[in-house]
Amino acid sequence: MIRIFVDTNILISAILKPQSDVAMAYYKALLVGDVFVSKNVLNELSYVVNKKFPKMLNEYQQFLIGLEEGVTVINGPLKIDVLENKIRDEKDRPILRAALSVDADIFLTGDKDFLEADIERPLIMSPAEFLQYSDIPPDDPLKVADGGNKYNK
Repeated sequence: MIRIFVDTNILISAILKPQSDVAMAYYKALLVGDVFVSKNVLNELSYVVNKKFPKMLNEYQQFLIGLEEGVTVINGPLKIDVLENKIRDEKDRPILRAALSVDADIFLTGDKDFLEADIERPLIMSPAEFLQYSDIPPDDPLKVADGGNKYNK
């Protein structure tokens, strides 16, 4: 099964606009793969919702209930990976480190710092790219590694 790591901005969009293409990409990830987030991602999600979208706290709480059922939450590893240097924003590096630690096939994000990084694995994909990425059967993760180069920026 495909291993998909999801970034904070995807979760925020799924909460704020549950009918959006970004939310559909998140739900597709849940259907076709094993989905992972780190505690760093969840901490950032909580911070952003509480600070910028306090009126969405009820939706946030409901979303977390669903998230607990379909997503594996991991601790971010402490050991630094050399690929982290390809990420401009140092605050984002622990997120990539977490994706690498679970050997993710796909990193789903809308963050340009990740999307513009020259990283071959995991494939770093925007929600739009992921929604179009339908030719890969969920039970064949090797095809993800072989066929995804066209999505690298």
